[in-house]
Amino acid sequence: MQKIVTAAEMREIDRLTTERYATPSLLLMEAAANASARAVAAQFSQNLERKTVQVLCGRGNNGGDGAALGRALWMAGAHVDVVLFGRVEDARGDARTNFEIVRHLASFSAGSPEKPPPVSFVECPDIAAWEQLASTRHGYDVLVDALFGTGLTRPLEGVYTKVVAHLDLIRASREQAGKTVPLIVSLDLPSGLDADSASPAGEVVRADLTITFTAPKPANVLPPAALFNGQLIVADIGSPPSLVASAPSKLFLNEAADVRAWLVA
Repeated sequence: MQKIVTAAEMREIDRLTTERYATPSLLLMEAAANASARAVAAQFSQNLERKTVQVLCGRGNNGGDGAALGRALWMAGAHVDVVLFGRVEDARGDARTNFEIVRHLASFSAGSPEKPPPVSFVECPDIAAWEQLASTRHGYDVLVDALFGTGLTRPLEGVYTKVVAHLDLIRASREQAGKTVPLIVSLDLPSGLDADSASPAGEVVRADLTITFTAPKPANVLPPAALFNGQLIVADIGSPPSLVASAPSKLFLNEAADVRAWLVA
């Protein structure tokens, strides 16, 4: 049985992990990226060599998770393109740190045939830049949605609705062709969902796999919002379980082990 926490409760868990347990928030972001990389690798029998990945990043911490994930996937052998919707200079804190790391990594010369080239990094400051990029970059094995996490409380607008439409078109083409790739992966929850609401408002990314961190949020498990998550993985990124247990939430997610125990009893 897992506790379901609200966005505010998750922020408090992160804050206490950092302040009370002296765990830098940048380390939590790195742990989230590594856990997500393992989850993605599991979808490809642990072999990411020469797989192609596009990571779509917002300017906030969800985007920072995405940038760190892109780096982790590249280190595992994938070819990775990181797209930031905005400018690095518009980002703050840990997210900006990870965007700057990827930007510097992408500035190096390409590798040899035996070693994947560095990740590429593109800034998309507006709809025109995105539409030009989307028309030329395709054929990926994995598309990562790292646009918005638990901080979103309003419908998507502007370029982000264009991104959702683009992903929907790719999904439709994939299904029509009877293919399994590209795999659409969302970090924390599909962009467009309000973490605390079961009711989607506006455009939402429809993921094949959602990797949420520390504990599930209401939108991960309550329909109809939960229907956008695809397979849900709850990844441990290092917050003490006691912090989750002490969260005020009274919502819990029953798991298969709980049902088996009830049937035996």
